Amino acid sequence: NNTQTKKLNKEEARPASSLLPKKGVGEVMYTFIYNECEKNQMDFHIVRGYHEEDHFIHTHDFAEFTIITDGEATHIAGGYEYPLKRGEVYVIPPNVWHGLKDVKKTIHQYHFKFNMASLTMFDDELKNISGFFSMFLPSKNGNFGNRLCLGEEDLQTVTNMCEMMLKEYEEKKPGYVLALKSMLVALICVVLRSY
Repeated sequence: NNTQTKKLNKEEARPASSLLPKKGVGEVMYTFIYNECEKNQMDFHIVRGYHEEDHFIHTHDFAEFTIITDGEATHIAGGYEYPLKRGEVYVIPPNVWHGLKDVKKTIHQYHFKFNMASLTMFDDELKNISGFFSMFLPSKNGNFGNRLCLGEEDLQTVTNMCEMMLKEYEEKKPGYVLALKSMLVALICVVLRSY
């Protein structure tokens, strides 16, 4: 494991404060993401994005796999607050309330949205890598062991992989759906090696 990689734990979290959930937005996002995925025959959606300000607490029926490439804020997830900064990688399982507050520096991220059922595309070898179940499957006790912080070298590798995926998605050359699924598996494998 990379010595600069740090697995975050519950002791680093504080009980979440009062950003109120806004109803209905998760449904709209869910519909948009799955319409987009269905239109492109994909099991997931990738976005390069940013947050300049607080993002209200919300939930939805799809999972999110997020890689933070820059910024500083407080992440609220599963009833706890976590410091969020460059190199953070986390998974939000379906139906978990989450949001951002106290954005001190614009958050830049790669954001993957997918149906948990699509995890069936991962073969047993990937599931045997340390951290797969902690990162990608919901914890029964509410702890968020499904996050870590990549060191600079690992973050650069992962960023390059995300950019290749975005290019593949935008160009939509023959076989791009299969290529993207393979790249997602490779990306998850690289992240899990740092767990």
